[in-house]
Amino acid sequence: MENKTRLITLSDSPGMDGELVIFRTNAPVERLKALEVESCKAYTNNTDIPVWAGVLEKEGYICDIVDSHSHVTPYETSFVWKTKCYPYITECYDIDNVISLINGSEEERIANILFNMSLDMDYDSSVDDYREDMEMLTKSIGNLSMIDDPLFHVLQNIADNNAEMENKLVNADGSICR
Repeated sequence: MENKTRLITLSDSPGMDGELVIFRTNAPVERLKALEVESCKAYTNNTDIPVWAGVLEKEGYICDIVDSHSHVTPYETSFVWKTKCYPYITECYDIDNVISLINGSEEERIANILFNMSLDMDYDSSVDDYREDMEMLTKSIGNLSMIDDPLFHVLQNIADNNAEMENKLVNADGSICR
């Protein structure tokens, strides 16, 4: 594979029974994000969660477990441990009941706020186009999210700073607010 080998973290549920695992892999970010979403869906639906090492190795990627730590011990948390032992790892994945990953609700929320910010006073003039426009914007923001593009984080900050615009004129599904 062409991707550089690097260390990543995988957190398998944030509770006391969970674990933070350090992997060495060359799998692309896009594949890992997709596997994260698939794992979150399985966790949420209480079905079998994919074994990352097995899945990635079957696809031809390197995926070796380097280290792991329980999330909570009598001495420290896994996040304190990671900070001490692996402070340079910035690529982190979580398996949890993360609705924003599963449903794209974070992308929809951002798209909704940005779309409402962009509308002028004559917003009723093209009602038929809103649903399609919202879907395209949400998909574009989702694509930025999947590749961890810095632009996604900028858009997320803009949306957070303008949260009052959410569902102000148009809902996330493209319907007009009344």
